[in-house]
Amino acid sequence: DMYNSFCSYALLFIGIGISIYLLRKSKGGFLEFRSALKTGVLFSLMLALCLCIFNFIYYKWMAPDAVNGYLDFIARDAKLHNSKISTDDLNLYLERLRGHFGSFRIFMSTLIIGVIFSLLLSAIFRRKKPVVPFSEN
Repeated sequence: DMYNSFCSYALLFIGIGISIYLLRKSKGGFLEFRSALKTGVLFSLMLALCLCIFNFIYYKWMAPDAVNGYLDFIARDAKLHNSKISTDDLNLYLERLRGHFGSFRIFMSTLIIGVIFSLLLSAIFRRKKPVVPFSEN
């Protein structure tokens, strides 16, 4: 699960950076903050949608017992290493952990992190065209 999140966010950060960089390169090296942000958010939306659909298909048809197997492993590990946890607390924790595998959560977290990355990279990559001073003479 940790590697899945790391890979998703790395793909998101690299994809937004490349898309904004290529947009800036196609516009002659100049880019406004607004168009860079729009490109980054659009890439985030597309990646979030792809990850959401893949997550739904994966946990629905490809590996429907993967979540239960992961939660069973966590429960056994918690009981083995920490006997102070009550069964009610462990069950509550496992139910909250089950929510981390939902498609909507993956969609929203990817989109929110993508918007934050887009804001950051748009500010880094923006470059305004030089303005020639206007003279009436």
